[in-house]
Amino acid sequence: MSLSKLSVILFLTPVTLLFFSCQKKFGTPSDAPRPTGIELQASLKKDLWGFYTFSHGFSDQSGNNHDLTPSNSLKLTYDIIGNPDQAVEFNEADDYAIIDAGKNFPDSDFSISFTVMPTVMNGNIFQKVDFTTNKGYSFSIGLDNTASNKFLFSTNQAGDPCSSAFNTNTPTAITGDRALFPNAWYYVCFTFKGGEELIYVNGELIADLKTPVSTLQHCQSAPFYLGVPAAAGIPGFMGKMDNLRIYSRALTEDEVIYLMETYK
Repeated sequence: MSLSKLSVILFLTPVTLLFFSCQKKFGTPSDAPRPTGIELQASLKKDLWGFYTFSHGFSDQSGNNHDLTPSNSLKLTYDIIGNPDQAVEFNEADDYAIIDAGKNFPDSDFSISFTVMPTVMNGNIFQKVDFTTNKGYSFSIGLDNTASNKFLFSTNQAGDPCSSAFNTNTPTAITGDRALFPNAWYYVCFTFKGGEELIYVNGELIADLKTPVSTLQHCQSAPFYLGVPAAAGIPGFMGKMDNLRIYSRALTEDEVIYLMETYK
C-alpha cells in the first residue's frame, strides 16, 4: 500500500467514526426509560381521591374520608383468591352503595379502576348521578345492556349536567372491543383525559374515543353510586367488585399496567 493511500485511510477513519457516532446520538435517540416500580408506587398516591379494598369494610383508605354508605342488603364476600370479607358482592336487585362526597368531585380528568367479576352480563356498575331526582348525570361505567357482553363507558357532554337525566346511550358512549364471560375476574380502568375516553381491560387499551368537550362538567347534587337502587328502574350490576380506586386525574398506561400486575 502506498503512503498516499495510507494517509487517506487514516484521515477518513476518524471522520467516518465521528459521522456514525453523531448518527447514533442525534439520528436515532433511545427511548425514555420506563418508570420503576418504586416510582409508580409513588405516582399512584398522587390525586388518589378514594381507595377501597373492602378489607376495612366500606371505609375509604386514601385518607380523604370519602367513605361508602352501603344499602341494607349489600354485603362483603370472599375475593379473587378466597379471602373472606375482602370484596363486595351485588346479588340482589337493591344492592348499591353511595359515596356522598362524590358530589364535590372536581371538573377534571379522572380514572376509575377496580377488579370485577360480573355474574350477569348487563347492568350499571359505577356512575355519578342523583338517582333521587334522576338528574345530575355526568358519566357512567357498566356492561352494555344490548347483550354484547362488553364494558361500556359513557359521558355527558352537556354544559349543565344538573338538568341531565341518567342515560347511558349518549353520543359519546363507547364499548370495549372484547367479549366478557360471566364469573370471570377482570381488572379494568376507565379514564377521561382531555376529552378522550379510554377503556383498559387487564392492562390493555381496548377502546378509545375523542369527544368534543375537553373538561367534563359535574353536578354538585350528584354523588357517586356503585350499583343502582331498584327504585331507579334500570338494570343494576350483579357480581363482585374489589380494589376500587378513584383518581382526579388520568392514569398513565404504565400506572394502569402496574395496578393490574399488583392485583393478579
